[in-house]
Order: sequence, then C-alpha cells, then structure tokens
Amino acid sequence: LALTLRKTLSALTTFLTFYVAGWAVFELLVHFLRRSQAEPGVADTISNVSRWAILGFGALAALGALGADLATLAWIGTGLSVGIGFGLQELFGNFVSGILLAFERSVRPGDVIETGGQRGTVRQIGMRSTLIRTSDNVEVFVPNKELLTKPVMAYTYSDRTSKVRFSVGVDYASDLDRVRQLLVE
Repeated sequence: LALTLRKTLSALTTFLTFYVAGWAVFELLVHFLRRSQAEPGVADTISNVSRWAILGFGALAALGALGADLATLAWIGTGLSVGIGFGLQELFGNFVSGILLAFERSVRPGDVIETGGQRGTVRQIGMRSTLIRTSDNVEVFVPNKELLTKPVMAYTYSDRTSKVRFSVGVDYASDLDRVRQLLVE
C-alpha cells in the first residue's frame, strides 16, 4: 500500500462526501418520520442505522480509494468481528433487541409494564436499554434484551386505561355501605 498525496486526498474527499450524505439522510429521515407522526424511538432508530450504514460504506470506499485490498480487509474484519462478538455479545444483543423493539412496537413509550419485579411507565426506548419510571418516581434502565426474552406484563398495550388494585381494611363494626360510598367518592 503506497500512500500518495493524490490517493490521500481522494480518500478524504470520498469519506467527507459520504459523511455529508450520511448527515443529510439522517436529517431528512428524522424530519420526514416525525412529520409522518412515527414514534420518536422508531424515527431515531431508522435515522441512526441509516447514517451509520452510510458512514460504514464511506469508510470502505475511502479505504478502496487509498488502494487497500478490500478482500484482505474483509478477512481481518471477519476475525475481529468474531473476537469482538464474543466480548460484546450482551451489548450487541441489547442493541439488536432495541432495534426489534422499535420496529415491533410490543413496548411503546407511555405503556405501563411490569418486568423483573419492576412496574412503571415506559419513558424511552434507547438503543441499549429502555427507561421505565416507577410510581415512586424512580427511573430504572432495563436492558432491551430482557424485554424480548423474559415475561413482560403490559397493562396498557391494547387498552390505554390502567387499573390499580389496592386493599382497604376497616373495622368489623363499620357500616359497609357507608365505606363503599366513601371509597367511590
């Protein structure tokens, strides 16, 4: 691989072109998806994945412009991806799960859910984890993989009304009709 000023400028120009294209596509998709009233999580996921795909192609094109043998880079990338894959398996699993949650919409912002003993309102679905705010105003980050592989009780999935059950204790001598009337009021 012999580097020349011409190859270096060509690679830099190529990468910058893809960088600007990635930024433009990101902005256009965010604008278009938000105007079409797509959920913010879905819009962000589609826009980010598109931008990173374009940047990845730009990096490969820039390496090709430098004269790098892309077949050799593919073998190196394969070896690295296997090694990194074992090390970052959970992180990658949560990332893919976040994309699936955004597209599948089995859990949406505003839903009241319970998972792993935590009950609360889904505030945000991120790329790695989902933010849930409990009734005690505590924010819990749940790994996205957990929402796809473990049971999730969805209280507001098909009906936005959520019911709350609570016990009331009264004296045995109490007038039950009066107690019921007070509770309804």
